[in-house]
Amino acid sequence: MKKIIFSPPMMLLIGAAAGAAARFLDDTNFMLDDMASRIMVWVAACTFIALMAEGVKQAAALVACFCITMVPGYYGMWYFLAHLFGTEEPALMLVIGWGIGAVLSPLFGVLAFKTRYSGIYPFLLRPLIIAVPLALTLIVFGVPNISDYVFTAALVYMLFIKKLGRVYAP
Repeated sequence: MKKIIFSPPMMLLIGAAAGAAARFLDDTNFMLDDMASRIMVWVAACTFIALMAEGVKQAAALVACFCITMVPGYYGMWYFLAHLFGTEEPALMLVIGWGIGAVLSPLFGVLAFKTRYSGIYPFLLRPLIIAVPLALTLIVFGVPNISDYVFTAALVYMLFIKKLGRVYAP
């Protein structure tokens, strides 16, 4: 079952569905406070995908498939809902920013997968996977919201406590 779920074709479908669902929830559920458009949500999802991969190449491919379809799914739903409900369309800079993130996502998948190993490099990489998105959150959104703290805690759990996929060999 894991091989089916964590396969590139399935990640393409899951990414598109997650993107569309995230935008739908952002527009229709005011209780979540635009949680799905926050950076930490997607970093936690991509970290989980990378840690569940069986190798570096698979981690890069899975994360890329997820992100490459998540961005069009998210913004496709935004355009659909904007025309359906007459709300504003997304700013071009947001689309470009998330698009750049999607293009760089294979590199992120490799770095997240490398945290599975022991040694100084993974030891230094784990806090960076948490610190860089938090810094981006502060730059882009100003102040973190509750979902940023929740998904930061999920990252800490995956990278430091549960140690998903840890192999202890370089």
